[in-house]
Amino acid sequence: RQPSRLSIFARGVDSVIGKAAKVSQDQNIVLRDSRFGLNPIFAVFGELDLSFTVTVVLSLFALLFSYNAISGERELGTLKIVLSNSVGRASFITGKAIGGLVTLLLILLIPLILALLMLGLLFNVSFSAEEWIRFASMVGIFCLYLAVFYMIGMAVSAMTRNSFVSFLLCLFFWVLFVVIVPKASVAMAEGISPAPSIDEVEAQRTSLQRSFFEEFGPALQERLNKEFNDPNGMRDDGAIENEVREAVKAKYDSVEKNLLQEYERKQQQLLNTAENISRISPTSCVTFATSSLSLTDAELKERFLRRLQLYRDQYLAYVDDKIMNNRDKSRIGMRIAMRGNDDGTYTVQVNAPSFKLSVGDMPNFQEASVPLQSSVVAVFPDLTVLGLYVIVFFALAFVAFLRYDVR
Repeated sequence: RQPSRLSIFARGVDSVIGKAAKVSQDQNIVLRDSRFGLNPIFAVFGELDLSFTVTVVLSLFALLFSYNAISGERELGTLKIVLSNSVGRASFITGKAIGGLVTLLLILLIPLILALLMLGLLFNVSFSAEEWIRFASMVGIFCLYLAVFYMIGMAVSAMTRNSFVSFLLCLFFWVLFVVIVPKASVAMAEGISPAPSIDEVEAQRTSLQRSFFEEFGPALQERLNKEFNDPNGMRDDGAIENEVREAVKAKYDSVEKNLLQEYERKQQQLLNTAENISRISPTSCVTFATSSLSLTDAELKERFLRRLQLYRDQYLAYVDDKIMNNRDKSRIGMRIAMRGNDDGTYTVQVNAPSFKLSVGDMPNFQEASVPLQSSVVAVFPDLTVLGLYVIVFFALAFVAFLRYDVR
């Protein structure tokens, strides 16, 4: 699996999902070689990317910029002086909001521009036109997210008269939105939409395999006895065994397929429930939106597995075609001849097949492509929640300041 260039800015689940898979005739597809699996230290400490920096570090900066925007001015006495002039309260609170946001966004944009220059000049990283659009959308979402926390600080400051109380309330909102809600949503979703674990599913699959062998033996013996007693019966034991095996296996394959489909359905339902609950937090909204735009969202695994299954079908068809086209040549197997010498010794002669099998036309694996329009549609609910947060908290700050006692 090729990495997404935009995973530089938002890792998403890229490090968790395996990057390689073995495709064969007789084994199920299993992903392997994930970054966390190869080096567990990344799972212990996590990874530092732009998404983490904005959602955790800069969101706290936004609250530090705004927690005393109103209450601090009152404590210093400058709020009374400003409002004693011709400056209206609506103009004052609007100017505070715009001025603070511009300063805060410069803290994000200036280092980001320098980082892009370094990626291009030092590491020769280039983006396509679609990737630039995706990246610009990510930056816009980051700006909207910082505006949410800035407006939270403004609203809390306008509803309190003490900067210390305002700071404690802002810190409470930060811990609630950044830490508690995203993690608690998973536990709440498990109570609403429970799903079996992969260990339970594997235990049921093991039980199915055991039942298969328990049924296959008696069925084969019964069929052999029937053919033996029938004068016109089939005498090829290998063909009889394959026929009985396929008949019994078809029944258990159907049960196993239904088991896996039910597991995937419940897991998807659990994922959707957890995402919907966690959207109470603006941090979760940003995480979902940026990972979707960077193509490292939770659907990455399913997209990879679907393409692998499609490739496996192409590969098996290719193998069958090679076998049919080279059936006559492949019958010329290895021959071992032993010849006695006059001195009592023996000479062993080995004749290997003389033909070479060309596999240059083997089908290549193709990555799944996600249209930009699909990603934009996927982030629309998150953008709506972030926009509502900005409007609601600015409205609270505005209404509270109109009634604010400046004394």
